[in-house]
Amino acid sequence: MLEITNMTLKHGQRVAVCQTTMKLTGGQVVALIGVNGSGKSTFLHGCAGLHPLATGSVQWMGCDVTTMNFISRARAIAFVAQRPSLAADFTVRELVTLGRHAGGSDDARVQSAMEDVGIREMAERPFAELSMGERQRAVLARALAQHERGGLLVLDEPFSAMDPSASLHCARLLGEVAARGGTVLMAIHDLPLADACADSVCWLRGGVILAHGATAEVLDPVALGAAFGCEFLRTNASLALMYPRRP
Repeated sequence: MLEITNMTLKHGQRVAVCQTTMKLTGGQVVALIGVNGSGKSTFLHGCAGLHPLATGSVQWMGCDVTTMNFISRARAIAFVAQRPSLAADFTVRELVTLGRHAGGSDDARVQSAMEDVGIREMAERPFAELSMGERQRAVLARALAQHERGGLLVLDEPFSAMDPSASLHCARLLGEVAARGGTVLMAIHDLPLADACADSVCWLRGGVILAHGATAEVLDPVALGAAFGCEFLRTNASLALMYPRRP
């Protein structure tokens, strides 16, 4: 269980996330939504123990994530940043292998993770030469190689540069992680995709949780339209974003 209690996060003197409280249990994919600047990335960094707390606490399975040693935290929590980058010239295989640093070498897990996200044929390519969508798949493979059954995956817009087929495929992979008892918390702007793959949704506005609950209840077309300034429609139980045709 991930238990967040009165979590406040700041950037300098500016409050980015204000006294949020939330509990997440295993076996679910949770979509974190909100307009740009609503505090989603900071919120995720706080949940992963990567941003100091101004107030409150974040606990994973009863342990304070801010005081866990690096190895223990890496075994429990896998994090994927919004803009994947590397300081060294690694190949894709070397990058994914880094995911096993805390848990111990396991070539089979590395190979399986690459196959799962569909990048096996890219294994020997330099990460720097990949497209942004390919990079996102590579860092997701690293997180999957790192992830231990029942652990926590924290993902910041993991599909933003992927093509639709890759996005749907990787979203289904995360659903399989949750089905095996894992917890997936991810920021996402593609609300129809969130509607299709998330078990619940947390809506953040101005650093405060506006709503948290079942996906279909939180992703209400009228409420979304008012907040995001565009039209949504729910048909046959699916959410759609209505793009007006150019005159």
